Amino acid sequence: DNHGQQTGKGSETSGKMEETNSLEVTKSFPQLLMDILTDPANEDCVSWLPHGCSFRVHNRSRFLDEILPPYYKNKKIKFTSFTRKLSRWDFVRLSSGPDTGAFYHKLFQRDNPKLVRRMFCRGERTQCPRNLSAL
Repeated sequence: DNHGQQTGKGSETSGKMEETNSLEVTKSFPQLLMDILTDPANEDCVSWLPHGCSFRVHNRSRFLDEILPPYYKNKKIKFTSFTRKLSRWDFVRLSSGPDTGAFYHKLFQRDNPKLVRRMFCRGERTQCPRNLSAL
């Protein structure tokens, strides 16, 4: 019986997920990303653009070495894996204009965080992993 495995709850979680309450264990990838972006300690590395509708990674090495590992069971992650995950959640990387290099999704907005609940993952399987540690 795998009741605990489907929800992501249990001892298999690690990093920040283990230290928080059980409701946060089931946070989706966009919800965890929102947490990362709202932490002032991360602003020099990854932050919202002034309008709050897209975000940019400013310091890729620190982002990969320090910010992401607690969400990936403390594994080192390649930037391409992170961008592939963004793509599966329908984020787009902006390729022109003042926001070039930033990531955007119409439901991912700094001033309206509840919109992320309406986001979904697309992929080869019918159900994509909901959080970072499932990659």
